[in-house]
Amino acid sequence: MSTTPFHRPLACLALAAAATLASPGVAHAATSTQSFSTSFSARGGDARYGNGDTPDTSVNLVVYDLLPLFDPALGVLERVSVTLTGWRSLDATCSSPPTAEVPGACSARIDGAFFLDGLNLNTWPQEVPLASINPVIQDLTVVWPPIGGALPINLMASASASGEVSDPALLASIFTASGLPDHGIRLRFSPQDSGYFGMGGGASFSAMLWNADATVELSYHYTAAVVPEPAGWATLAAGLGALAWLRRRRGLAAR
Repeated sequence: MSTTPFHRPLACLALAAAATLASPGVAHAATSTQSFSTSFSARGGDARYGNGDTPDTSVNLVVYDLLPLFDPALGVLERVSVTLTGWRSLDATCSSPPTAEVPGACSARIDGAFFLDGLNLNTWPQEVPLASINPVIQDLTVVWPPIGGALPINLMASASASGEVSDPALLASIFTASGLPDHGIRLRFSPQDSGYFGMGGGASFSAMLWNADATVELSYHYTAAVVPEPAGWATLAAGLGALAWLRRRRGLAAR
């Protein structure tokens, strides 16, 4: 049977419907990014050390599960990028009492490190290093307060580092949410050698506060889940309707 001009548009519409069925909607799988940021913040010296190497055990210097894991319902995780920034400080006062017989001096420097890890307690290796920083001042700062007076020592160092993970196995086991409380992201502080301080002569430290803070920025880069285009569904519906109409017309013509 030849196709009349009246039937040609409907035949084209039917072909469009068939193409839509073969490739539903030409779905879009765009690359997306989901970013988070959090800080390990100071509260009166959250990384202080009484004599340069003994930690204040009343302060928790490890933060676990500080950022949410990737939700696999969003799509396929391709890579994770992180940036870790932080600082280490010492605020102290060196004093020489009026009763001191000779002048004296105080000296100090700072050292410390933050480590960012991805953890999964049920896999090996159990931790994946993401980034680390070491805010440090190696050279000693020395002050000589006068007898009966005081001088401050205020030291601060900052550092920043970035990292990225793209291995599919690590992305699945470390960063993808599974509903089980066995993995997460950990930020921990290490005093290294805690820095150093010394004093001599008629001078000594009358006040001292060690401190450290860090901020973590994390981004999940993923291929979004496939979602059919609305236009594709509309074309499919129109094409199926045209096919049904053609069949009905042909049935009537054959009678």
